[in-house]
Amino acid sequence: MTFDPVRRPAHYAEGRRFEVIDVLEDWAGRAPDPVLGGLLWQSCKYLGRLFDKGPSPLEDARKARWYLDRLISTIEQREGCQEEPLPFEGVDDGEAWDGREAWSRWQAAVAGTLAHDRDPVSP
Repeated sequence: MTFDPVRRPAHYAEGRRFEVIDVLEDWAGRAPDPVLGGLLWQSCKYLGRLFDKGPSPLEDARKARWYLDRLISTIEQREGCQEEPLPFEGVDDGEAWDGREAWSRWQAAVAGTLAHDRDPVSP
């Protein structure tokens, strides 16, 4: 696979089945308007590249949370939400949320969505 510093940087493409930008274009394209799409894009961008930029992912994780919080606030304002959201509990068993399981489900969903909807990125 050939890398290019502008079109296909190694630090974002190496070892990936899908480039983050391909996922972002698919997901943000489904947003009802550019503001929500932009906030979704930014949040997912930082999450998708979380472990690609140095020894500590904390700064990018905080950036992702900032954009996600802004996305949630924007949706809440538009929908007129007045109450605090309930803490997430597992649908089947009532157990507390497990981040590892959520991560596995997210990876499977991304792989399934992209494998179904898109051709692999060609070099």
